[in-house]
Amino acid sequence: MGKLLYVAKYPIGVNSRAKDVESLIDIESNDVRIVGIHGLGGIGKTTIAKVVYNKIVGNFERSCFLANVRENSRTDDDTIKLQEKILSKSLQNQHLKVNNVSEGINVIKERLRSKRFLLVLDDVNESKQIENLLGKHDWLVSGSRVIITTRDEHLLTTLGKVCTTKNYEVKELDNHEALELFSQYAFQKVEPDEEYSELTNQALNYAKGLPLALEIIGSNLCGETKPVWESTLHKYEKYPNERINKILEISYDGLEENEKNIFLDISCFFKGRSKDFVVNILDKCSLYPNSGIPILVNKSLITIDQNDTISMHDLIQQMGMEIVRQEPPKILRKRRRICNHEDALEVLTRNKV
Repeated sequence: MGKLLYVAKYPIGVNSRAKDVESLIDIESNDVRIVGIHGLGGIGKTTIAKVVYNKIVGNFERSCFLANVRENSRTDDDTIKLQEKILSKSLQNQHLKVNNVSEGINVIKERLRSKRFLLVLDDVNESKQIENLLGKHDWLVSGSRVIITTRDEHLLTTLGKVCTTKNYEVKELDNHEALELFSQYAFQKVEPDEEYSELTNQALNYAKGLPLALEIIGSNLCGETKPVWESTLHKYEKYPNERINKILEISYDGLEENEKNIFLDISCFFKGRSKDFVVNILDKCSLYPNSGIPILVNKSLITIDQNDTISMHDLIQQMGMEIVRQEPPKILRKRRRICNHEDALEVLTRNKV
């Protein structure tokens, strides 16, 4: 049995979501199954995968939890290290080496093809990463399971039909879960201090159920006075927390230039607008929205509801607007986008900006 993983300091809201994933994994089924866990950055995908791994790992002959695949597969040498890690963790052989990526794919296949195997690939952003670790994954023995966490739902549709595939989208925490998680970090108990209740509501409204934001903001405010809370929360309305933004920006950085422009335009101008309205305008700007907008949806950067309205998480929008704010040039009237009301007023009312 593989060693159990540390999950989180306060895994609030995780167990119910992990149970949903377990039902998709269906450990009693004898097929080969790949289950994708997808959602925006900081939503808790990795934490859920850890809980599921800990619960089911005892049912497999071999197992491996491969963390941070995106970060750790930038070069062929990095990928070889991941291949060797799968082999060493699964076979308890710390000295097994491979010479190149192609060899590694075959060695993994040869050594593990007869074993009921559990593999978690955490934070995958390209289908090539899966191929480099599992080949065509048609060699997996009956009863094996692969769990993939990703920000890109479309990536999960590229896996082919050699096995059963299921997808699970992680949603934001509900109000009760968000309050408890924030309170644990900010007050080290399940409910906030009464005198901080209004400020707590402001923090919850800002985080909008994103566990990453609740953890970081709660930790930052823990033990601070009310004036510090008030100043910090007011600052976040204009300047996003850098740690939160850095993680959210990973999804933006992975876009091509055309999709980056569509995302920034939606962040600044089109949140809450109908899809047809947005497509019509962006099409006239030669931004190819009919191909670009689905990419943003797949990467969990925007959503389109039943009324065909485009929306996005408030922190994702703030991240986009911050990117625009930091873009050159510094001269406001020469910028492509102005999405701050104060900046727009300055351009419209002053001759020299």
